[in-house]
This record gives sequence, structure tokens and C-alpha cells, in this order.
Amino acid sequence: MTDIHGFARLGENPKLKFVPGRKDNEARAVAELRLCLLNFRKRGDDYDDRGLWVDGSLWDEQAELVARHLKKGDKVYIVGDLSAGHWVDKETGEARSKPELHINTVTLDLRSLESFRMKPRSPKSDAQDPDSAVGAGTPNPELDNDIPFGERTGTALTEKAGVA
Repeated sequence: MTDIHGFARLGENPKLKFVPGRKDNEARAVAELRLCLLNFRKRGDDYDDRGLWVDGSLWDEQAELVARHLKKGDKVYIVGDLSAGHWVDKETGEARSKPELHINTVTLDLRSLESFRMKPRSPKSDAQDPDSAVGAGTPNPELDNDIPFGERTGTALTEKAGVA
């Protein structure tokens, strides 16, 4: 297997399926993704796009989130294992193979967002998270120093970035 870390675009909307789990009456979610792994090479002053198309799968909670929130054309950062899937063609009897990506993590490229809305933390998670001594709605300047979005000039970060 080969570890893959990099950007990709979704070639079609994710397909969510449920398969039997290990226990009776248990189902596991699996999202099937068609991805174009982006691979740009500089040729003089131009960039040559040499994308590699692969089918990928993502499991459980991440699968449900990806199927709910991502769509065709979205740019994502993925981490996974690339391997070859093998089978025998039923019509010809020939051995066939294709690359398959078993995705561990998928992250939406935030540069492609026009807007987003965050859901508030539940009171339980605040009690369990030692870094969130300040309420979820109250900004904490000490924690804001780690945010890599440029300088704060007194205006809210969301207003400066044009995020609703």
C-alpha cells in the first residue's frame, strides 16, 4: 500500500451506502467517492495538470458527514492508503485491477468556501475540554493568537473574511 496525502476534487457527488456491521442489527456507513488526485507539474511558465482518477471509500461517521456536506467539484485534502483492487471480469474471464483509495481523513479546502455556519458546542463538551474555559460564544484573545488568518484589526474575523 502507498500512503497518499494531498488535494483532490470530487468527480461526482458522494454515494452513501450502509453495509452489515460486525454485530446483529448493526449497519456501517460507507461513502464511495470518485476523486481526481491533483498533480500539477511546472512546464516553463505553465502548469500541466496530470490528475489521477481513483475510487475511494470512507467509513462510519466521516462517511455520513461527507455524503451530507460535500458535492461534485469540491476541493478536499485527503489522507489514505492507495492499493490495487483485483477481480475477474465475468464476461471475458480476464484478470482486472484498478487503483482504490481507502480514505482515513478528508478535509474540505477552506479556500473554496463562500460562507459557513458553525454549530454551537454542547454544554457537555465544554466541561470535558480544558482549553474551553471561556464560553463558546465569548472570544478568547489568548487562543486567537494561534489562528493563521492574518492580523486582527478590531473587526470580527468573520466580517473581514466575508464569511457569514
